[in-house]
Amino acid sequence: MAEPIKIVCCLKRGCAELTAACAEFDNVTISTTAPDAATLEAELRDADVLVTNNAFYTADLAEIAHNGAPKLRWIQFYSTGYNNAETFGLPSGVTLTNAGSVYAPPVAEHAMTLLLALVRQIPHMERGRLRKHFDQLETALHLNTLREATLLAVGFGGIGREVARRAASFGMRVIGVARTAREEPPAERVVALVELHDVLPEADAVMLSLPLLDDTEGTFGVREFDAMKPSAVFVNVGRGALVDEDALVQALRERRIAGAGLDVYTVEPLPVENPLWELDNVIISPHVGGFGDPATLRDLTAIGRDNVERFITGQPLNNVLDVS
Repeated sequence: MAEPIKIVCCLKRGCAELTAACAEFDNVTISTTAPDAATLEAELRDADVLVTNNAFYTADLAEIAHNGAPKLRWIQFYSTGYNNAETFGLPSGVTLTNAGSVYAPPVAEHAMTLLLALVRQIPHMERGRLRKHFDQLETALHLNTLREATLLAVGFGGIGREVARRAASFGMRVIGVARTAREEPPAERVVALVELHDVLPEADAVMLSLPLLDDTEGTFGVREFDAMKPSAVFVNVGRGALVDEDALVQALRERRIAGAGLDVYTVEPLPVENPLWELDNVIISPHVGGFGDPATLRDLTAIGRDNVERFITGQPLNNVLDVS
């Protein structure tokens, strides 16, 4: 008989679906638990696997994983981000996997929505609606188009590639920015991150979707915004800490860039005193880019189930991350 495997699942949503998907594995038990330290400590004492996400992998949970889970061999994140695992570390011999590009399609759609809204002056029109003010000529003077504009996709993983495909369908020229340079259509070219300043002046729109890691925090600051065209817009669907928020506010106030569409922030929820709320060239969305696609939970369940089967049969896991 196969060795019994205990999986502890700590998610807001997805544990029931994973349990049902793994019902055929006789030697697998899945225990669903809340993200509180006391419950997790008790459940992880004899657990082989932890299924959770980056947000729940706090310092407290990392401490339990390091010192109170002697059998733990694998952690599956249902998130794409994994910066907390990098910050708090993993126990020796524990493999970390994530959700891969599951969230990329809805996030890419959200990024394009923010970009289109900025270029087509939707915030300006909405302010006019609230005042019952109809001014075609004045509004038309500020409109722009994506056709033949240059998009700089800073971060050319799953989200960046999905944005590039959508941007190309609007007739945009796409330049990707990634850790290493490469050829990857539909981008005209993908340059290395160290070349960011060489390509920023070309961009009519910058879309940021880098992962948040120690070496990407604060990628955009005063120098980067100064390198952009005054007519360019900035969209961030990555993580708030990728950006020096004070530098962004100043660039927007001084019209050194034309506008910003933001779904992520340094502090979330965005504090009421944050000056971003008061700027008329900013679109604020409440970190919802990855939501709204019914297929996401189905795909997450499929990733989890496939990796569970791989784990119990000794095959290599998918989406393995290096946080050494």
